[in-house]
Amino acid sequence: MNSIKNKVVVITGAGSGIGRALAVLLASYGAKLALNSRTSENLKETVSLLNIPEEHLLSRTFDISNKEAVFSFAKQVNDYFGTVDVLINNAGVAITGLTFEELELEDFDWIFSVNFMGVVITSKAFLPLLRKNTNKTALVNISSVFGLVPMALKTPYCSTKYAVAGFTDALRMELDSTAINVIGVYPGGVKTGVTLNALKAEREPEYTMDFNKNLKMEPEKAAQIILAGILKGKEKIIVGSDAKKAIFAHRHLPFILKNLARKTMLKFKN
Repeated sequence: MNSIKNKVVVITGAGSGIGRALAVLLASYGAKLALNSRTSENLKETVSLLNIPEEHLLSRTFDISNKEAVFSFAKQVNDYFGTVDVLINNAGVAITGLTFEELELEDFDWIFSVNFMGVVITSKAFLPLLRKNTNKTALVNISSVFGLVPMALKTPYCSTKYAVAGFTDALRMELDSTAINVIGVYPGGVKTGVTLNALKAEREPEYTMDFNKNLKMEPEKAAQIILAGILKGKEKIIVGSDAKKAIFAHRHLPFILKNLARKTMLKFKN
């Protein structure tokens, strides 16, 4: 894919963070956008930031865990634009700061319904539109560095992001002979609201604030790295030097992460 101009790009979770930054960046390059967010106020704010012709924009508010809503959105996008060039599965939620023993099974049901099944459902709904496109297309799943690197007090979040990574890699193999490039994106510490807005964050406010201090990269910078990777046809996009260091440590120096996990447990769960 040489250019994003006039390409139809679908972005879930476009109401804030990386999703919003991607929408603004892609609009500046002349893309046509189909945007989703579960919060109407956030989506309206994103739309207000776009310098884009009205006919180049479709925005809808719904939760991506709602299968009927997702498939309805895919039909609306097809009716409106007639095609899809790029799908970016970006929407996600978090539960952090609590141990597995402190969590309820219902917490896992909730986070998997959005972070994993939301990606699966949206991919299923839009894959036929990507397939019928005669040009090169991209299906982009935004996981996390915690989809490649485990960490204490993030068991449910890591579980969903590892699942997204596995789904992405397996789907890439199935679609290898097609024009669809399946891309996994693994951001490190990006300044989004996902941690501050995490479910039950109020139960561990010290952990939440401490972790949030480590988020250094602006979403706009992350969006630029992701777009560059999409245009280059990469299969994996690692976002941030912290993510690259964590992945290296997990593979070659695992004791570093184990020590970090021990310190985290002692600090917040002693």
